[in-house]
Amino acid sequence: MRNLVRFALSIGAAPVFAGCGVLRQAQDDTPPIGARSAMPQISALAARTNSKNYKVLYSFGAPPDGNYPHSDLIGTGGTFYGTTFAGGANYCGSSRCGTVFSITTGGAEKVLHSFGNGTDGFFPFAGLTSVDGTLYGTTGNGGAYNAGTGGTVFSITTGGTEKVLHSFGSGTDGSSPTADLIDVKGTLYGTTGAGGAYNAGTVFSITTSGTEKVLYSFTGGADGDIPQTGLIDVGGKLYGTTFIGGAHNHGTVFSITTRGRERVLHSFRANGTDGELPEAGLTDVSGTLYGTTIAGGGSECG
Repeated sequence: MRNLVRFALSIGAAPVFAGCGVLRQAQDDTPPIGARSAMPQISALAARTNSKNYKVLYSFGAPPDGNYPHSDLIGTGGTFYGTTFAGGANYCGSSRCGTVFSITTGGAEKVLHSFGNGTDGFFPFAGLTSVDGTLYGTTGNGGAYNAGTGGTVFSITTGGTEKVLHSFGSGTDGSSPTADLIDVKGTLYGTTGAGGAYNAGTVFSITTSGTEKVLYSFTGGADGDIPQTGLIDVGGKLYGTTFIGGAHNHGTVFSITTRGRERVLHSFRANGTDGELPEAGLTDVSGTLYGTTIAGGGSECG
């Protein structure tokens, strides 16, 4: 399973299984549950009547426009900014490489950058983070060292000037980042789903000028494997999830200090009522963390 998921991450798509989806497919031939980068099943939504309070601001279309926005928007100065996983002006193999775009509350969209014009990376799965008016993000592939996996951390101004701050894949610094970055006192922190000392993913820090440091390399064992989601900061300590690994190889919740001391808070069990395979990050509410799993639980449906 680990190799399958890591390979899927390396090509910018993670088609995963879930026991509930497989069982449902056997029962009624509906498609199995998809993963973070799978195309959503929207037929049920499409059949509903649009709410009176709902309005489409913009529909993405033909290149050089972007396609398939996976991440949240971020608002800066009254304008929203985001990424599209594909689309844009440049091809990366059989698919276009993705974009950074802006959009006003009135629906005026503009492509700020099309990836794939060199070593700037491609397939930006994650959203953007603003630090002092400059936007920062990651691409899951490309960069200076490895066009197939690798990946980058980049900055981009609201006017569209993009700069690669770090290219993954030069050694044990990680590869295939698919999660948002977080800003903690002016330093950015993130995860890579692969790479590191044991090819099981990393937690890293990077300054806004591009100095990157691996804080922790997951071993793929009891400490977790494939941390493909972003981190949250609670009182100066970072918290996140790993998709697999842990004591039962079905995912973990972990904490890590900004100095790199990692601790597993919970290991999910196979077929357990506590869930398994956490694919999303965590949310802090008054010191308690909340999250989801895509499988497990009482009905094996997450």
